[in-house]
Amino acid sequence: MSLGLEETTVGAVDTQILVVEDDPVDAEFAALLLRENCRANVQIAYNGEDALKSVFSDAGHGPGNISHFPALILLDLKLSKINGLEVLRRLRSDLRTSSIPVIVLTSSTEERDLVESSQLGIHGYLLKPLDFGQFRDTIGRLAMSWLIAEAPSSQHPFAPKEKSVSHQKLQVETPIRALFVEDNPADAELCVAEMKRAGLAPKFEIVQTREQFAAQVRSKTFDIVIADYQIPGWKGTEAILLLQELGIRTPVIVVTGSLGEESTVECLKLGASDLVLKDRLARLPVAVRRALREESARQDALRVRQELARVNQELSEQVLELHRQSDEAAAIRDMSDLLQTCLTGEEAFQVIRQTAERLFPTESGALYMLNAARSLLEPVANWGAFSPGDAAFPTLDCWGLRRGRIQFLGDPPSGLVCKHLGPAPARDSLCAPLMAQGEALGLLHLKGDDGSSLAPNPRRAESRRILAATIAERIALALANLKLRESLRWQSIRDQLTGLFNRRYMEESFDRELRRAVRNQRALGVIMLDVDHFKNFNDTRGHASGDALLTAIGDLLQSRTRREDIACRYGGEEFVLILPEADLTVTQLRAEELREEVKQLRVRYRGKILDKVTLSLGVAAYPKYGDSAGDLIRLADAALYRAKVEGRDRVVLAELPEAPAVKRLASGPQNRRLAGT
Repeated sequence: MSLGLEETTVGAVDTQILVVEDDPVDAEFAALLLRENCRANVQIAYNGEDALKSVFSDAGHGPGNISHFPALILLDLKLSKINGLEVLRRLRSDLRTSSIPVIVLTSSTEERDLVESSQLGIHGYLLKPLDFGQFRDTIGRLAMSWLIAEAPSSQHPFAPKEKSVSHQKLQVETPIRALFVEDNPADAELCVAEMKRAGLAPKFEIVQTREQFAAQVRSKTFDIVIADYQIPGWKGTEAILLLQELGIRTPVIVVTGSLGEESTVECLKLGASDLVLKDRLARLPVAVRRALREESARQDALRVRQELARVNQELSEQVLELHRQSDEAAAIRDMSDLLQTCLTGEEAFQVIRQTAERLFPTESGALYMLNAARSLLEPVANWGAFSPGDAAFPTLDCWGLRRGRIQFLGDPPSGLVCKHLGPAPARDSLCAPLMAQGEALGLLHLKGDDGSSLAPNPRRAESRRILAATIAERIALALANLKLRESLRWQSIRDQLTGLFNRRYMEESFDRELRRAVRNQRALGVIMLDVDHFKNFNDTRGHASGDALLTAIGDLLQSRTRREDIACRYGGEEFVLILPEADLTVTQLRAEELREEVKQLRVRYRGKILDKVTLSLGVAAYPKYGDSAGDLIRLADAALYRAKVEGRDRVVLAELPEAPAVKRLASGPQNRRLAGT
C-alpha cells in the first residue's frame, strides 16, 4: 500500500504553483518547502490584487490560452486590498480559471469564511505554517501527486524508497493504539480492516457511551481516537470537548456517513484532525498517519520548547540580575543628583519615596525623621501597602537606631525584635538608621508584603541588606546637607521672631525690585507700618506678650501678601512692605485693609486674649515719590510719623520731596521712639 505517492508522472517544466499569502514569513516558508519538494515553478503574491494580476497577466491574450495558468493555488483568505474570498470568486467566475484547484491556507477556522469558501469550490484546507506532509496528502486526494519531485532518500525525507515487498511490509506495519467511538461494531471493523490493508496494526477498543469513553481515556493512553459523528445520545464532537476538558491531546478523526457544511465547520472549529466519509474509508489510513505525524511533531516541538524555555529561563534570570544591578546603580545616582538640588525637606522626601518605590518594588516601607526634641521618630514618607499615618514611636523602640546599624528580622524571625514592629512583626522587616557625621537623623524601614518575601534566598537577602545600607547612607548625607543649607539660609534672610524677611534682605531686594520697576516702567509701592503704643503694651503685658503680638502680626502680613511681595521686620515694632507693580492708589488700599485686619486681630497668649492694637501706616510709591530706595523709605517713614502725630490708627500718604515737611525726616524716627510710638 503506497502512502499517496503512487503517481510518478513528472510535470512539465513550466508548471506553476501560486502561493497567495500576506505574511512574508509564512509565504517564504511555504515557497521554500514547495521549491525543494515539487517539480514546479513557485510564485508568491502578497495580496489579492497581485494574485489576480499574476494569474491573468501570465495566461496569454486569447480566451482559449490556458497553458500558463497556475496548476495549483494556495490561497490565504485574510488578504489586504482584495481578500481571499473575492479572489476565489473572480477565479471561479472566469471560464479559464474556474477549474484551477485552490487550497486554502488558514491559521483559524471562522465559520462564515469556511462556509463561503466551500460554496465557492475549494479543494481543501491547510493550516499555517505549511506542513509538507499535509500538502502531500491533500494533492494526493486531488490526483496531483505528479507535482511531487522524487529525490534520493538521503536528500528527500518524503520520497518512496526502493525496497523489497517483504521489507516494505515489515516497515509499514506500525502498531497503534486506537479507540473507536462507534455504535455499530461492523463499521469499526471496516475501519480496522482498511487500516490493516494500509500497513497499520491497530490495537483497538470500542466504546459507545460518553461514560465509557471518559473511563477509557482516563485510565489508558491512546494514539488516535476515531469517532462517529452521530451516536445515539451524543455526538462524536463531544469526545473532542471531553478530551480538551481533561487536558488530553489525543488526535481525533471524525468518521461519518454524510456531513453537511455546518457540521464540517463545527468539527474543524472544535479541533478535529480530519473528517472521513464512510464511503471513502480508503482515506482513513492517510488521515491516521497524518494525525500521528502531526502529534509526533507536536510532542517533539513541545520537548524542544521546554528545553529552550529552561535554558532561556536561566539566561533571562542572569540578564535580569545584571539589569537589576544596573537599574539600582542608576536609581541611586539619580536620587543623589536630585537630592542635591532639593531646596526643602518636602522635596527631598518626595524624591526618596519615588526612589524607594523604584528600588524596592515588592516591598512596603517608610522614612522616619527625628523630631526637634530627638525623642520620637515621625513618619515623613511611605510607599507600597505601608501606611504609618501619625504613628510616631520612641527612638528606644528601634534596635537599629540604638545600635547605629541595620537591624534585619529574618523569616522566620530571629534575634532582637524592635518594639515598633508590634506583636506580630511583618516578614523580612529591615531597619536602616540614617547616620551622618556620627549623628542619627532618622530611620529607613522596609518590610516584605504579605505573601511575598524581601529576600527569597540568602544571597538575595544579603544583596538587599547592602542596597538598603547604601540607600540609607546616601539619604542621611543628603538630608544633613539640606538641613544645614536650610538653617544657614533661614538665619541669613529671616527674622527669628516673626519669620518675616530681615532688614538686610529687604534692602537688597528693594534695590533689585526698584531697578526692575524702572526698567519695565512699572509702579512699585512701599508701606511702612508701626504698632501703636507698643511700648506701653510691653510695659503692661510683658515682653513675652509683646513677642506673641509681633509674631501674630508677622503671620498676618505673610498671609495677606502676594508671593512676589516682600514683607520684612524693619526693627522693633516697625514693618515694611514692598509691593511690586502696585501704584499709589493700590498701595494705599492695601494699607487700609491691613489696618482694619489688625484691629480685628485676636492674639491668645497663655490662655488669655491680648488687648487689641492699631497700626499707623505711611505710604509712598515709585515713580511719584522718586526712583531711589532710600528716598522712598524715608518718605514712607515721614508719612508714618505724621500718622502718629495726627492721632495714630490711620494711613497717611507721603509728601512730595519738595514739600517743607520733608525737612523733618532726619529727626522723625528718633522722635517717635522717644515718644514711645
